[in-house]
Amino acid sequence: MSIIDIIQLQYDVNKATILKDIDLTFEAGKFYSIVGPNGSGKTTLIKNIIKYLSPSEGKVLVENKDVNKIRAKEFADIISYVPQDTVLEMEFSCYDVVMMGRNNKISFLGTETNEDIKKVKEAMEATEVFELKDKLITEISGGERQRVLLARAIAQDSRCIILDEPLSNLDIKHQLEIIDILNKLRASGKTIIAVLHDINLALTYTDNTVIMKDGKIFDYGNTEDVINVKNIEEVYGVSCKLVSIEGVKHIIFTRI
Repeated sequence: MSIIDIIQLQYDVNKATILKDIDLTFEAGKFYSIVGPNGSGKTTLIKNIIKYLSPSEGKVLVENKDVNKIRAKEFADIISYVPQDTVLEMEFSCYDVVMMGRNNKISFLGTETNEDIKKVKEAMEATEVFELKDKLITEISGGERQRVLLARAIAQDSRCIILDEPLSNLDIKHQLEIIDILNKLRASGKTIIAVLHDINLALTYTDNTVIMKDGKIFDYGNTEDVINVKNIEEVYGVSCKLVSIEGVKHIIFTRI
């Protein structure tokens, strides 16, 4: 069953076509990666899905409804979003930022329930930021902020989590921990869609991959089929080879 369908999407800015002929289906309960060089349209595609941008042509369907006809609270029940390098200048505590993820669940009067408090605590513990709960979001590092924003998305308890470069600003340990959290969320039935720069993390951990080049879908399908030497060399303009280390496939870049 699909959760997101993109049909003949085109996005133009000042007569320049940024995205063209995008046809994609994201099935519920899978972990997707979106990869491609800088400027290939990855973030623009994500922003069209989350209603931050509107297609010039075509449409985005979320659970078979036109995304622009879905009310905000209903949309928040379906999709949560973790942006790239968000600058938060308001002096909210980290706990308050994560609690914002519960806005779609909290009643009109704004009263937090025990369930809201439980979900926030669980999300902050899962991302190892509960000890930061009383710190201002403006006082923590970029990597810590990225984990707080992921905790907010988890606390939102949506059916699909979309992430734009969720591993930026994170050290290797926390990158692997976040990937592990995303895998557990996918195992629980959630759909994960992540823009990733690390080809090998996509190859190792994701079910399906979308490769983008010049605003178009270059290839799409099972990750092990799509991330291959021919595709990577053509899309990124580098030489590489595929090796297997202890049964795990890796792309090794050899030269420009």
